[in-house]
Amino acid sequence: MIVRRVLYAVCLLASVLVLIGLAAGVRVGMPIAPEDRLELPGSGFRVVRGAGAPDEDALQISGVGHDRSAVQAMSLLPVEAADYPILRYRFERFPEVLELSLLFRRADEPDEVHVITLPRPTGGEGSFTLSDLADWQGSIVEIGFAQFPTPQLVPASQRFEPFRLRGAQLWSPSAEGALSALRTDWFAQRPWGLFAVSSVDREAGPNAPRRPSLLLVVSATIILAGLWGLVWFGRRWRRIGTLLATATVAGWLVLDANWLWQLSGRLATTEAVYGGKGWPLRSRLVVDGDLLAASDRVKRALLPQDAATRVLVDAPSVYEALRLTYLLQPMNTALYGPIRAAGDRDFAAGAILVLYGRDDVNFHAPTRELFIGRLRFEARSLLDAGALQVFRVDGKDGR
Repeated sequence: MIVRRVLYAVCLLASVLVLIGLAAGVRVGMPIAPEDRLELPGSGFRVVRGAGAPDEDALQISGVGHDRSAVQAMSLLPVEAADYPILRYRFERFPEVLELSLLFRRADEPDEVHVITLPRPTGGEGSFTLSDLADWQGSIVEIGFAQFPTPQLVPASQRFEPFRLRGAQLWSPSAEGALSALRTDWFAQRPWGLFAVSSVDREAGPNAPRRPSLLLVVSATIILAGLWGLVWFGRRWRRIGTLLATATVAGWLVLDANWLWQLSGRLATTEAVYGGKGWPLRSRLVVDGDLLAASDRVKRALLPQDAATRVLVDAPSVYEALRLTYLLQPMNTALYGPIRAAGDRDFAAGAILVLYGRDDVNFHAPTRELFIGRLRFEARSLLDAGALQVFRVDGKDGR
């Protein structure tokens, strides 16, 4: 029985290693360590946007550009992309509030800059499988990094924290490189994303993992635990049930530990933005400060008013329209687009239109004619503040 248990453990361990290797993209005959490493020292990068200077063998980034981003780049002698499928990158004191992107140019498209979001360098280092990218092909003539505040999480007023680009490496194919990239893909801390709250497995967005997920490997391991139990212990269902239960609990603990690790990284971003600030300041410290300011102006212009008056909100993007609708509460707000699409010719009669950032709005004050796209309204202007325009509709629309 002891021999069977040992063989069971050996087979299960070997199966897990095979699963991890398959998830990482390790191939039969692949070298264990990379045979070639192209060194890209931080001091060899030039500052394209922002401010920085070489510091020994690293590049000290001390400021950002007018758009709150920083870019560093290095020109290369033509490097064949197929020879270097793995990227290793190293930073010091990389801020929790920034996202990181890789930039590169190809010899066949010198005017085209290819951009891909990289996992945050947790612990200062990260790896990425470049061969997963359809654009990583041909000859690479320039490579670089860009940093910018995490979208929809970090407000414009967030203070910039200097950091150092220590350098990067391009690795030839190897099991070490593939496994290193898989480890980053699975365990790198990522900011809140579209499905970050409710997703059990993979998340959507530019930060989404690209390799087979940890959940998939854990699930396959649980199944293999039962199958190897059948092989070595026969149809002893009680023992097999115990093995499956043990594997399930162990797998769940692994997943839960990873989720808690991811949560700690996300909370670190939140702490960096809001830590040490009182609630009144936190309520005003938002990413979309321009929308908050616009909603305040609308409220000052309209309040007090009849709570039954409908306020229709529109903006170029769905996010801006929804966010402005929320910020205008407790007004009787609704989205302009869906109501217009319902087909009622009088949908805006007597309503207030809040238009933000639309460039197809024309108002003729002498005739009180308002044109939004192809629609015409009889209206009065209540507020005209550049990108923000507010009207009260008097007559019917669609004429």
